[in-house]
Amino acid sequence: MLNNNKLKILALKYRPKIFKDLIGQEVVAETILNSIKIGKTPNAYLLTGIRGVGKTTTARLIAKALNCSKNQNENNLCKEKDSCPHCREIENSNHIDVLEMDAASKTGIDDIRELIEKSKYNPTSAKFKIFIIDEVHMLSKQAFNGLLKTLEEPPNNLKFILATTEVKKIPVTILSRCQRFDLKRVGLEKIFAHLKKILNTEKGKISDDALRLLAKASEGSVRDGISLLDRSMIFQSLNSDQTLEESDVRKMLGLADKSKLIKLLQDVFEGNESSATNVLRELIEEGIDAKNFLNDILELIYLFSRRINLGPIEKELFVSESELQLIEKVSKGLNIQDLGLFWQLTLKTIEDLNIVSNENITLEMYLMQLMHIRSIEDKYSDTDILDNG
Repeated sequence: MLNNNKLKILALKYRPKIFKDLIGQEVVAETILNSIKIGKTPNAYLLTGIRGVGKTTTARLIAKALNCSKNQNENNLCKEKDSCPHCREIENSNHIDVLEMDAASKTGIDDIRELIEKSKYNPTSAKFKIFIIDEVHMLSKQAFNGLLKTLEEPPNNLKFILATTEVKKIPVTILSRCQRFDLKRVGLEKIFAHLKKILNTEKGKISDDALRLLAKASEGSVRDGISLLDRSMIFQSLNSDQTLEESDVRKMLGLADKSKLIKLLQDVFEGNESSATNVLRELIEEGIDAKNFLNDILELIYLFSRRINLGPIEKELFVSESELQLIEKVSKGLNIQDLGLFWQLTLKTIEDLNIVSNENITLEMYLMQLMHIRSIEDKYSDTDILDNG
């Protein structure tokens, strides 16, 4: 018989079951836990942050802590492997007193009226009836207005937990009635350590450099990092005897080798158009993703600017020693004005990708424009020399 736990995707399998497991949100977790332990809880919680940092997970953990049998009887909480029926049911999303609503699909006033009608009834078995509303910013104006009064003065046994990625879209009248908790992007080192721990548990074969690349590609989202790890482990399982290296992950994600990108920019700075074009075409043949390529260019422009303004870069967590040496070499003779123009042009090209259907043409035009900026500057430099002469 198949083990269902083995069939689960890693993002679900390693979803935190207790507050201690929340990665990078220690302050938020401690604040919420302390308020629950002393019985000073708000009518409504508002959880904000980018995708994949743990908003829905935190909402369920709050629901578990509020309704935990041990919390009511012993002022304590269930442990991961020793949980009460309430905690188990909330974890499995089938508790009768904890209702989850996705505001992205239920945006209207009728959906909120139905919710308010349910709020009038006492909890069936738990201490609190809890409504978790995900992507709450998607509610209509009428739906928000319908929610106002109940949020301000809910029954004693009712709690709201709202979650959103776009807090600016929520009316101030709603915000003022909630206790807000901002879940921050998780640091690269914490994501790397978490991925390493999962990899060891799953007995996967992926190098540390490859894991660092996955952590960086997650952009501070733990869920994205775990999903990328899952994808990498499936990719690695095709050759189970071999360890997945950084170069393999780059191919899988459509990321360019940084040393090649530095070489490309060096050719641009030196006015070597044919060599720069050859490097770009080589990267395109390797299957780079256009948006990832341009974001990597932005990162390099930032590093060059930092080198010019602040001096030698001693240590950069996700840039190798050899790449730092290349940056040191190439940055000589550059000026901040050129890099500023390159930055603006790169941002503009990222926007162009949404309009132009052929990404390869967009990238080649981008390269020609970079060369043009450089040639204009060289032309003006020569004119200045002649004028001064």
